[in-house]
Amino acid sequence: MKKILITSGAKGGTGKTTIAINMAIILAYELRNRAQYPVVLIDLGLDSGTATLLLLGNIEEKISYTLADYFMGKIPDPLSTFYVKTWQIDDDTFKLVFTASISQYPSQVKVDRYLLKGLLNTIEAISPLYVIIDTPALGLSYDTLITLLEASTNAVLIAIPDHSSLKAVSNVVNLMRDLKA
Repeated sequence: MKKILITSGAKGGTGKTTIAINMAIILAYELRNRAQYPVVLIDLGLDSGTATLLLLGNIEEKISYTLADYFMGKIPDPLSTFYVKTWQIDDDTFKLVFTASISQYPSQVKVDRYLLKGLLNTIEAISPLYVIIDTPALGLSYDTLITLLEASTNAVLIAIPDHSSLKAVSNVVNLMRDLKA
């Protein structure tokens, strides 16, 4: 199982979620015959839940639990936060498993590194070929970023041509260097 981290550090509006969703859907389609659930998308964007909104639409009627519930200790099992989106193209069906991520009070939700490790370990029960991790623009702690970098097979750094974006990505690159040393 390969884990691909999509991040720009602490910079929003760079297109992380757009890239993460497109990458996840393309991989799910391409690998549809190799596993029942070839791709899991983890949307850590508890502040906006953009991926959740794009994949489910009207969420009030469809979501029982989100990652915010898991990180706040309201539910013990992160699998309760997973949902499946199914597409039909001609006679072909393919599926994407994703976490629902949205919170009414995002400032109250802290991504605990031990619960994050539990989430990543739980994903193994689904046996995906790829896990795509979309990081939030805000609220990503240093410990959480380290945990994600250590757990990931690859990291895709997203930047737009402005000073704050380049600085945020530079900080992630320096952290990656420090981890390798």
